Amino acid sequence: MTCEIEDCNRHTDTAGMCCVHYQRSRKYPGDLDKLHAPIGAYRQKGCKVEGCPAPHKALGYCNHHHVRVHRNGTPEKIGRRPKPQPAPNPCQAEGCSKLATTKTAAGYCSMHKTRLERHGSLDGPEARRPDPILRFAEKVEADGECWVWTGPPDADGYGHFYVDGRNYRAHRWLYMRLVNPNLSPEMQLDHICSRDEEDPLCIKPGHLQEITPAEHARLTNRRAAILKDNPGMEWGADRRHRSMAELFFGLENHLPTALHSKG
Repeated sequence: MTCEIEDCNRHTDTAGMCCVHYQRSRKYPGDLDKLHAPIGAYRQKGCKVEGCPAPHKALGYCNHHHVRVHRNGTPEKIGRRPKPQPAPNPCQAEGCSKLATTKTAAGYCSMHKTRLERHGSLDGPEARRPDPILRFAEKVEADGECWVWTGPPDADGYGHFYVDGRNYRAHRWLYMRLVNPNLSPEMQLDHICSRDEEDPLCIKPGHLQEITPAEHARLTNRRAAILKDNPGMEWGADRRHRSMAELFFGLENHLPTALHSKG
């Protein structure tokens, strides 16, 4: 048997009607218009949100908007709630503009926290590194009026000193440190003491003079000729200093200087 509702060819389920019309009769009792409406007339075709082409899922919404309604109570998009920002907590190290985070201890930024843990100090590597002049002085001793380099010499017999990532000839580095920091690479330092002919390990600035390579070669040849003609002689060296910095370096390290006792 078929449903008694006009134009319905579905099989009878209950009370002479198909299951669809039977449910309508129970849901809308006495409403003949809805009862006799074509099947599917009240079915939601799509999401009721304007402009949404997605198919209906539940409560008149598509799956996407239904989830929004379930979570937020509205199908409208709600932006992410901003995360609460911690109050600014500047690093306690003097002169540091970084912020201390909750992951660091004692109110310091990550960099200063690491320095404190590893070295027990907030100072950087430059401040912790001793002055190169102190390392240099450990390799100098007196020999007559000369200041002699006791460290290992290079292939040419000159002392060498490693600092700031490069090697310097010891006498040249000390001369630039105590006398002339702007010494031109084109200028050479000539030893005016007897060390120039024996071994060039004297690093006393007062025993050095700035000359050109050509002049250096000429003076070296003349000295060699004089000493050859006068065996047993040597060049004398005095106590002169070229700067007060040289004088202070000699006094601090107990080396011969121009300052000596009276009489």
